[in-house]
Amino acid sequence: MENEIYIIDEYDKEHRVRYLDKDRVIVQTVTRYTADSGTLGLSMPAKPLVTDLDSWPYSAGLREKILQFHSGFTGTK
Repeated sequence: MENEIYIIDEYDKEHRVRYLDKDRVIVQTVTRYTADSGTLGLSMPAKPLVTDLDSWPYSAGLREKILQFHSGFTGTK
């Protein structure tokens, strides 16, 4: 299983989510530059606890996708 995925939330913002450990993920907002479609920028990495995602400024859809992705590694829901 890949330890990194790209997720587009319900506001059409793209995020890179990486598995860090059994309690945390790394989430970065992606910026794609139109001049060169292969070039992208990443925000400063956030390392939220999966149990604490509600306190982070993520949309409900993004939180749900992060939890689904993380559960693939840990077997939790």
